[in-house]
Amino acid sequence: MEIKGYKGFNKDKTNRYGMQFEEGKSYHTDGPISFGNNGNGFHMATHLSDVFRFFRPEDVVTASVVGSGEVAEGEYDDWSEPYYDMYSVSDLYVVKFLTRDEIINVIKNSSASDIVKFFATYNVTEEEGYEIIRNCTDKGDYEKAVRALLFYIHKVNIYNMGYREQERVVKKVLEYGQNYSQRGKGK
Repeated sequence: MEIKGYKGFNKDKTNRYGMQFEEGKSYHTDGPISFGNNGNGFHMATHLSDVFRFFRPEDVVTASVVGSGEVAEGEYDDWSEPYYDMYSVSDLYVVKFLTRDEIINVIKNSSASDIVKFFATYNVTEEEGYEIIRNCTDKGDYEKAVRALLFYIHKVNIYNMGYREQERVVKKVLEYGQNYSQRGKGK
């Protein structure tokens, strides 16, 4: 089984055990593979947004990776359906360490749910945020991404608003983009 995904590393491209990783190289670990803090194997996520659940964005180098060999899927006792799509693998190939622009480009082509998780954990500029939501692939849930943009980037406490007020603000953002707050103020 081969799994394409993403992995976070310390700034010096080591894992939490001090093992050094390089782009274009393969790594293997022995023993039974298991997921979790006391697990064994190379942890990875199939969605880029899930990497930042475990790392502060300013403290991480992120890579696209391919996992294979023995695979253990992340287990979540308190959810009937996992929110994070995580794995531990015996073999890991580091395809490429990603730049900030490459990270933003991956997220631009993600679902609204991934965008919401990304906005909650990654520090994006307003311009990056609008670029991301304009390219959201999940148009049926597009407004969820807009609400997250307002909450996490604009610091608008949209979730405390009534439904009609939320809808009004979201419509303005969709119509006017970054300048949504200046419309109707004579600017």
